[in-house]
Amino acid sequence: KIFVHVKGYDENGMWIHHPSFEVPDLKSENKNDMRKLEASILIPWAFIVSIAHFPGAEGFDFPSPFEHKIGF
Repeated sequence: KIFVHVKGYDENGMWIHHPSFEVPDLKSENKNDMRKLEASILIPWAFIVSIAHFPGAEGFDFPSPFEHKIGF
């Protein structure tokens, strides 16, 4: 199980944001050293088992498009 911020989706899968994805530090003498990088990750549809949405829960929902004022 993971909980992520979905950035988008397309025909290939769902794009998520990971603020501290660990990758090996290739410049380090120690082979076990890791670096944390910000990452955009594609999860293919075949690997997604379920999706949950929490409408109205603070911090878990996008602003409603119906609450935006239309104007010029």
